[in-house]
Amino acid sequence: MIKMIGFDLDGTLLNSKGGVNKNTIEAIRAARKYNVKIIINTGRSIGRVEEISRSIDGYKFDDYIVTLNGAKIFKFSDDNLTEVVSKPFSEDQIKEIFKKAKDLKLKIFAYGVSGKKSFTNKKGSIIAIGMSKYNKLPLSKYDGTTLPTELFSKMIIRGSSKNITTFKKFLTKKEYIFTSASYPKTNPKILEVTAPGIDKLYALKMIAKEFGIKQSEIAYFGDGENDISSLKWVGSSFAMAEAPDQIKEVSKFRVEQGEGITEAILKFVEEHVDESHASNTILSDEAAPESKD
Repeated sequence: MIKMIGFDLDGTLLNSKGGVNKNTIEAIRAARKYNVKIIINTGRSIGRVEEISRSIDGYKFDDYIVTLNGAKIFKFSDDNLTEVVSKPFSEDQIKEIFKKAKDLKLKIFAYGVSGKKSFTNKKGSIIAIGMSKYNKLPLSKYDGTTLPTELFSKMIIRGSSKNITTFKKFLTKKEYIFTSASYPKTNPKILEVTAPGIDKLYALKMIAKEFGIKQSEIAYFGDGENDISSLKWVGSSFAMAEAPDQIKEVSKFRVEQGEGITEAILKFVEEHVDESHASNTILSDEAAPESKD
């Protein structure tokens, strides 16, 4: 019985217009009637997620929202959104990553832990300028030689294939979590990096524990590298039909974006309906008067 559903956003829950299909919203509402927990689990910052969560009634059900690949977790409470978990890089980690990036001529865009600023090692970087505007986060330059004015939650790093390959070896040795950027399509020249141990699965496990929900009772929908660990772990894993092969290979099911997700959610609802009917039948039988024959 599915009691919690996790959704990636880009390439998964969202349609081509950046919203959630009406049929999917109705399916989610049907699932909520049976107390199924709905978790948005994304690499986006909260400023680009809150409206989406509200569109699926997250504010009515005190939803958790996982952002920046698990580095920040938010929760609705009485229509107010509050940050409940923050797992940024340490000062030493930030400095060593920026130093290595400088050696390899890599460009960095970093989300400040305050949620109000962003940082880059190259002020003229197209990716940094674009991400700053996209997230509406003022951009400042940071070269890594001094202590940062604030810690960073997630970094996006770009470079040549050769230098990114070398950088991956450094990240692996230092136990940082990294995946290739997956939207609008997988790009091995761009990495999303978070602190050691921090990823979407870390957040999913934490929330499941909070609700006392078992691994087998969780479903997850995703399409990117940053979804792999979650797809491997949950009881019911769904890859999008258009996802790369490596994503589909670790998932139990494949569904079409949009209606495929809707149909899967409704099947979970049917299981709850059947269980409810079975329970009511048992209670009715127990309450029935004994025959005096």
